[in-house]
Amino acid sequence: MLAMRRPLLTVLAVATAALALTSCSDDDGVACVDGVVELGTGLDLELGDDCALVRISGTDTTVDVTGVDVEQVEINGDRNHVVADAVPEAVRISGQENTIEGVQLGTVEIHGDRNVVSVEDDVTAVAVHGNDNEVGAETVGDVTDGGDRNTFAESS
Repeated sequence: MLAMRRPLLTVLAVATAALALTSCSDDDGVACVDGVVELGTGLDLELGDDCALVRISGTDTTVDVTGVDVEQVEINGDRNHVVADAVPEAVRISGQENTIEGVQLGTVEIHGDRNVVSVEDDVTAVAVHGNDNEVGAETVGDVTDGGDRNTFAESS
C-alpha cells in the first residue's frame, strides 16, 4: 500500500498560517520578530507592533498596518490587500491583483499584472514591470513603465 504524502507547499502554507495565528498579541495583532513579520495564505490580520518589514508570501491575505511604523512591505502572491498609514522606504509587489492603500509611500516596485496602489498623498517613485496596473496618488514621482496599459494618476 502506498502512503499518501502532502505536497510540501501545502504543509508550509498550513505551518505558516498556524505560526502567524499563534503569534498574535493580546490585541489580536501579529507580533514582529527580529524586525520582520511573515504572513502566509488566507489570513486577515492587524499588525499591533512596529516592524521594519511586512512580508506576505501567499494569496488572499489582508493585513492592516495602520497606526504602526512599517518601513517596507513585500507582497509575493496574488489577491493580497494591505492598508497602511505610511511606508517610507519601499513597497514591492510580485504577483497579480494585489492592492495597497496608504497615506504616503516611498518607492513602489510592481512585477505583475492588475495590481492597484492607491495613496492619499505622495509616492516617491514607481517602477512597473507588468500590465494593467494602476497607481494613484496626489503626487507620483519618477515613473518607469515597463509594460502595457499601466496608469499613473495624480489627483493634485
